[in-house]
Parts: sequence; C-alpha cells; structure tokens
Amino acid sequence: MYEIIQKRNQLMIGREEVIMVSKIDEETGEISGRTRNFKEIYIPKNERIQLGDLIPVKILELDRWVLRGQNI
Repeated sequence: MYEIIQKRNQLMIGREEVIMVSKIDEETGEISGRTRNFKEIYIPKNERIQLGDLIPVKILELDRWVLRGQNI
C-alpha cells in the first residue's frame, strides 16, 4: 500500500496546485496545507502568508512521504 502512495505522490512532482494553509510552524520555518485532493504540501515560511490563505504552489520533491514545494 505504501508503494502505491509513494508512486501517486511522485506523479505530483512538477505540478502546480492551490493549497489552503492549515499550519505555520515557527520552529521548523515551514508552512503546510492541503490540495483539493487532500495531499499535504510543505513550503518554506513566508511572512505574507497567513492561516486560511489559498496559495498557489509548485511541487518540487518527495521527501519520503512528504511533498515539498514553493509558493509561486
């Protein structure tokens, strides 16, 4: 089952998605949110982004089970 999840996540690399910001972690300096299909994406913290914002992101990599990207 985990192999299927990783393969599906791998297919998302390079895609642009909109996430709703659900967490801003001051300790790690990361923001996280979910896409419309409930995939959680982590991006670097940006002072202009607040909880509840809908922001466009580009998915750049898969770090084990975590998708990482950047705000575009």
